[in-house]
Amino acid sequence: MKPFVVLAAAVVLTGTAAAQSFAPQPQLYLLSVDAADARAIWLQPAALVRRQEASIGAFGTMRQDGESGVTQYGINLASRGFAIAWQRYPGISGAAVSTLSLAFAVGGERMGFGVTRSWLRGPASQGTGLDVGARVTLAPPLELSFVARDIGTPTVLGQVVSPTLLPAASFNIGQGRARLSAEWELVARDRGTSAVRGALSVALPASFQLSAHGEFSGSFEYRSLTVSLGWNGARMVRAATFYRDAANGSDPVGAWAALVQNLARPRPRFGGI
Repeated sequence: MKPFVVLAAAVVLTGTAAAQSFAPQPQLYLLSVDAADARAIWLQPAALVRRQEASIGAFGTMRQDGESGVTQYGINLASRGFAIAWQRYPGISGAAVSTLSLAFAVGGERMGFGVTRSWLRGPASQGTGLDVGARVTLAPPLELSFVARDIGTPTVLGQVVSPTLLPAASFNIGQGRARLSAEWELVARDRGTSAVRGALSVALPASFQLSAHGEFSGSFEYRSLTVSLGWNGARMVRAATFYRDAANGSDPVGAWAALVQNLARPRPRFGGI
């Protein structure tokens, strides 16, 4: 593996509501248990130590009609279990919302613990939130994950964000040729189910990977389906999301990209040192 690689992700998100638009972009197409790089700061902070790498990245989202311009953008940096990210939503109901997040994790590939602290600023949007996560690989095929998300009193556009609990699990099939994942999102206040999500990833020839991600309500009513095709050779992925209710406006399209350095690779020696 080369010491530097380009990591890119592109996402098409159809008919998102305001609450979904505010969610960090990776939450719309990845499960918490599948986080494995710098995007873990928004998904599962314990996964920041899953790989020995450092990265710097940026993302943006806009509507395909071009009328509302960029609706979400941000940057992130991560290295050795530390991460910082900043994101801004300039077009939510005409009010801009900014979020600064810091994360720290300890552990390694098999087990990890991590926290993310976030600060929100904007008209009718303020407060702080805390995400606490843990993950463990019980055996090579089975991995368990748990995240308590939005602990605290963050307020977005005058509405207090309710803390959620996300137990999740994944199972590798055929020595990693396929991966089956599931996530259960509960509202901590009343333990009611907010969403149930599932994902299936299959390894294809030439380092390609095909994934499908579905979201359902607590009564298992279909909400959305995301299909993505990734290439592990340069760690690139293209994804499209199709929502059941597309009455909230035109389809947004987004992209995320990062430059990654493999810290596990021995550094070259110079001058005989």
